[in-house]
Amino acid sequence: MIDPLEAALDLRGDDGLSFVIGFEHWQLYDDEVSNATETQNFGILTAHDNAYDGAEATRAASTDSRGYAAGAEEGDQGDLLGPLGGYLRNMYCRAR
Repeated sequence: MIDPLEAALDLRGDDGLSFVIGFEHWQLYDDEVSNATETQNFGILTAHDNAYDGAEATRAASTDSRGYAAGAEEGDQGDLLGPLGGYLRNMYCRAR
């Protein structure tokens, strides 16, 4: 996911100016909440309100630090928010 963003940020015109002024990132929920035919994950939360953070979106049911239910997904979904979040926080701040 990071490589296509980097490639777009590196695009420059003959005058050296960037073409990209912003990005549309992911929505809160996957489209599967309103579109049952979606087959990929592009939200930051599952339909069960579990974050793709490597802890909540897991097969094992649990409760988070505030006592809310977490987990109980069809499978372990991995950590999208950790590595990608750090990149996105710094993407617009870097000197170009």
